[in-house]
This record gives sequence, C-alpha cells and structure tokens, in this order.
Amino acid sequence: MTVKEAASTLDLPVWTVWKLCTAGSLPSWRAEGRILIMPCAVTEFARVFPNAA
Repeated sequence: MTVKEAASTLDLPVWTVWKLCTAGSLPSWRAEGRILIMPCAVTEFARVFPNAA
C-alpha cells in the first residue's frame, strides 16, 4: 500500500502518513523510490487510533 492509499484509508493528510512512516510509527519499507506500508499495519493503526484525523 502506498502512502497515498494509506492516507485515503486513514482519512489523514498524505504528509501526516509520510511522517508516521519515517518516524517508525507505521511499519514501512522503501521500494523503487516509494514508501510502501503493510496494509495490516494501516488496519491496526485505524483500530488503535480511530480518531486520528
């Protein structure tokens, strides 16, 4: 899942999701110059922080 897809799923700004990834709050990795996030991590984040937005 890309940062943009995760932002849409979490209803958060792309910048916020990018910062969560770079801070290590969302498990992610870099591939072909993009940050990719595990979909299960996004689901778990939404469950733990339902009012993050």
